[in-house]
Parts: sequence; structure tokens; C-alpha cells
Amino acid sequence: VSTQRGERVVEWFWEVVEEFRVDEEEKLALMLLQFWTAYQRVPYGGFRAFNYNLKLNSWKDGLADSLPRVQTCFFVLELPPYSSKEALRKSLRVAVLYNHIGYGTS
Repeated sequence: VSTQRGERVVEWFWEVVEEFRVDEEEKLALMLLQFWTAYQRVPYGGFRAFNYNLKLNSWKDGLADSLPRVQTCFFVLELPPYSSKEALRKSLRVAVLYNHIGYGTS
């Protein structure tokens, strides 16, 4: 994953993802990957066969209360300038869960 280093929101993102992985919300980490890539299943050959570079960017001109946005064709996840890690966590949960439920993927 390529990122913009030194961005507070990017650091918070990785902290939140790590918390998803150790919480009872582990399924959210998998849904996040689905949200980011639009892949509904693990690629044939597993993630080692996934030969694409995921990109994580801060979305500087986005509103602080916006949901994260993705460009699934290019595997880019953009994070608005959240005011806190908790705000990022809530918005990320909404985006991931809405994507999972809203488009009927499972």
C-alpha cells in the first residue's frame, strides 16, 4: 500500500484498521478491503496473486464530515481531513457497512 507519509489522518486510518483486526469487528477489516477494491472474493491464488498497488491518500479539499471515497478502478482510498481518530472510525464504519449492505455484496 502506498501512502502519503506524515499525514495524521493516514496514521489514524492504520490505527483504526489495526483495531478492527483485534476487535470483534474483524469482519470490518475484510469489508474494508472489499470497499477499497470492489473485489467480492479473494483473487484466484490468494492475496499473493493480487498484483495491484493499493493507494491511500488524504483528500485535502474534502469536508471533515464526509465519508471516505474510493476509486476502485485504480484501488485508491481517499480520506477527508477528519478532526479526530474517532470521527474517522465512525465515517469509515458507515462507508464500509453501507457499501456492504447497499450493494448487496456478501
